[in-house]
Amino acid sequence: MPGVPEMQVNEIQSGLGPLTQILYMVDRGPQAYMIGFTELEEALLAEHSADILLEDAAGRGVAGVGGEVLDYQEIEFAGYPGRELQIEVADGDGVIQARFILVDDRLYQISAVVATKIIDEAVNERFLDSFSPLE
Repeated sequence: MPGVPEMQVNEIQSGLGPLTQILYMVDRGPQAYMIGFTELEEALLAEHSADILLEDAAGRGVAGVGGEVLDYQEIEFAGYPGRELQIEVADGDGVIQARFILVDDRLYQISAVVATKIIDEAVNERFLDSFSPLE
């Protein structure tokens, strides 16, 4: 991460039930970088497909910032299913590039938030690509 992250614990009400998200974030003013995860209970994993879990996470990500989806893709990252989104926020003044990746019983979120006037997609991609799931 491009700095020392601050940790947050968020209790989330999702369409799938209550979840606890652990989030690490570096806020650099017009830029912010974050990585977080939610540990999913075995019953939740048994009841819902990876697609449903990822769609729920991506939908919460968009709703949580009140943004508009500019790009949405199903991805595979290191052999794991995921979603990648680009979300316009703050009436077009900012963009979030986010990935949601399901690794066994953990749902990871990796995001770069950047003011539109200084966006450098190569920097954001380097940050997003730096994620490596633990084996």
